[in-house]
Amino acid sequence: MPNNENWIKSATDAMDKKGTVGVFSAKAKRAGMSTKKYAKKTINEFKGKKKTKTQTKLLRQAVFARNAGGY
Repeated sequence: MPNNENWIKSATDAMDKKGTVGVFSAKAKRAGMSTKKYAKKTINEFKGKKKTKTQTKLLRQAVFARNAGGY
């Protein structure tokens, strides 16, 4: 996590620019779970294991959702 106080603002600005706001929440909804529950499931499933590029991206999204949501 960056040291500055506004790390969440810079992260959400970058997501706005890329057009990726709500992507993880949509994945959680498709899986029939809340964002919090899906993030926890994803982190438990992939943390510490060998992952593909797609799985690594999903894990990073889950960790961000957990940190940003205060779960």
